[in-house]
Amino acid sequence: MKNNKKILLVNPFAIGDILSSTSLIEELRRKFPHCFIGYMCNRRVASIVESNPKIDEVFIFEKNEYKKRWRVSRIKCIWSFLKFLRLIQKKKFNLVIDLSLGDRYSFFFKLLGIPKRVGFNYKGRGRFQTHKLDIPGFEEKHVVEYYFELLKFIGIDGKPPPLKAYLKEDDIKWAEEFLKDNNVTDNDLLIGIDPAGGESFGPQADIKRWPIEYFAALSDQFISQLNAKIIILVGPKEKEVVDKIRSLMQYTPIDASQSSIMQMAALMKKSSLIICNDTGPMRFANAFEKKVVALFGPTDDKVYGCYPSHERNRVLKKENLSCRPCYKKFRIPKCEYNKRCLTEITVDEVFEAGKNLLSG
Repeated sequence: MKNNKKILLVNPFAIGDILSSTSLIEELRRKFPHCFIGYMCNRRVASIVESNPKIDEVFIFEKNEYKKRWRVSRIKCIWSFLKFLRLIQKKKFNLVIDLSLGDRYSFFFKLLGIPKRVGFNYKGRGRFQTHKLDIPGFEEKHVVEYYFELLKFIGIDGKPPPLKAYLKEDDIKWAEEFLKDNNVTDNDLLIGIDPAGGESFGPQADIKRWPIEYFAALSDQFISQLNAKIIILVGPKEKEVVDKIRSLMQYTPIDASQSSIMQMAALMKKSSLIICNDTGPMRFANAFEKKVVALFGPTDDKVYGCYPSHERNRVLKKENLSCRPCYKKFRIPKCEYNKRCLTEITVDEVFEAGKNLLSG
């Protein structure tokens, strides 16, 4: 493959999936420094990709926006979609690496005449790919490794490099001003907690979350015993989670729910320790090489945990439960055990894990 090639990466999923693809991006740029690399993603995660200097252009494809246009005017929706396809066609991509697990994107890329289309053949959905990897789902190995394995079709083998995340100067400055306004100095022990997440699970998001009251008790413990400052790292849609924690706490945490995704990431990079559910922001902490205590319930940390595993990361989970991990083949069953895989992880366990990481 020559350096004058044009490569399009396609990933329609959430924060964690985008960050899990950064190993692939790093290796592509290292192997082919002069290639043009485009990235197609949804609007919510576009800022993550736009901050990455290894990406030349971002193409935003938001399915929900097209659905709204369809309801208003089918003709205008079709014209809008054709205009987007024309934008892709004008770039004359030679290669598409499709991480979507579906067949709709590769179908249109075939129509556009992109000669090499690489992706997954999950449930036979790789039918429009020219090169495909048969998978039953993401099992036994990390999703980063699944993504990276697609590079074998362009002659790249080996082990994926660590995840990488990048920040723009504006986001770094915003975080510095925010912390200053909240009386946080460089001498303070700043601990970030992410008690929400799992938005990609929709109505089932709560199934991945350690109980709110546990996060509140844990935060009080860090403040009272280690004189830490606690910052709650959630998105604007999760403000009610912050309000609930604040109502349960004896002390007052810092509310960062007004931050954007990349502003939240900048605050995370300023923190000494991150405690979180299995969420997209956990991958930011991972990519920034922060100390992380990650709480895993229904999902498998071997597939969705920090990558690569490192002594600065602690995964807390209940190994002795036959029902976990129950998230398989991208589906999660109704829990009949009141989320015991998470509720049985105690506040003291998490506190000790965090304290040990800080002292180590």
